[in-house]
Amino acid sequence: MNFETYSKYYDLLYQDKDYAKEAAYLIEQYSAIKGETPKSILDLGCGTGIHAFEMSKLTNGKVHGIDRSVDMIDKARNKYSDESLLNFTESDILDFQSDERFDFVISVFHILSYQTSNDAFNQYFKVAADHLNKDGVFVFDCWYGPCVLNIRPETRFKVFESDQIKLKRAALPDLKFQENLVDVNYDISILEKSSGHFTEFSELHPMRYYFMPEIKMMLKKHNLKLLNAKEWMSDQNLSEITWSACFVVSK
Repeated sequence: MNFETYSKYYDLLYQDKDYAKEAAYLIEQYSAIKGETPKSILDLGCGTGIHAFEMSKLTNGKVHGIDRSVDMIDKARNKYSDESLLNFTESDILDFQSDERFDFVISVFHILSYQTSNDAFNQYFKVAADHLNKDGVFVFDCWYGPCVLNIRPETRFKVFESDQIKLKRAALPDLKFQENLVDVNYDISILEKSSGHFTEFSELHPMRYYFMPEIKMMLKKHNLKLLNAKEWMSDQNLSEITWSACFVVSK
C-alpha cells in the first residue's frame, strides 16, 4: 500500500467530507462525559490535518497529529503553518512514543481497520492507552463485522474534479472470510486538464473488520473502559446494518 501516491490526491478524494461536522461530533463525545472541552488532543492517523484544525477551533486546545505519510504531514504543516495550537509528527502510529499525555485521543476514518494483524491490533490500543491522561477519553471507529458480512462490500465508482485535474476511482473489494479482511483494490486514473497528460495507478488497501468481543477483550487488556458503542455520527445502536462503528472509551 503506497500512501505516498494516494496522499497526493487525498484532499481532492475527500473534498465532500464534512470535517467541521465530524470534529464537532468528536468534541461532543468528550464533552458529554467530562462536561468541558479537552485542552489537549492526540489525533492518531491525522491525514492532512483537517480534523485537527477543526477541533482546535472548537476547543482552543492543542492538537498533536500523527501520520506515517510524509506527504500528508508536509501538507498539514504547510496548510496550518500559522496555527500555534497545531503540531504534526511523521510517525507510524504504532511506533509513536511521547512523554506527553492527552485529555482526548481520537483515531477516526477507520484507522483501526488498517491494523490488520493481531500484533498491530494490540499495539494500536497500547499507544492510545499510554498517551491518555488519567480519566482521559479515547474515541475510535472501524468497519463493523456483522454489517460487512450482512451487506457485503461492493464495487464503487466515483469521479472527482478540480480546476487542474479530473480523477476517476474504482474501488474493487475482495472479501476474505477466513482472515476477517477486505482487500480494497483502488484503480485510479488522472487527467491533467492543462496538458492532457493521463496517468493510471492502482493501490491495495487491506481493511480488517472487527467484532464486539475482540474489541472488549483488547480494551480490558489495556485497562480501558467501554462507555458507549454506536453508529458513527449518529445515536443508533450497532446492528447488522452499521458499517462504521464508533467506540467511546476512557482510561
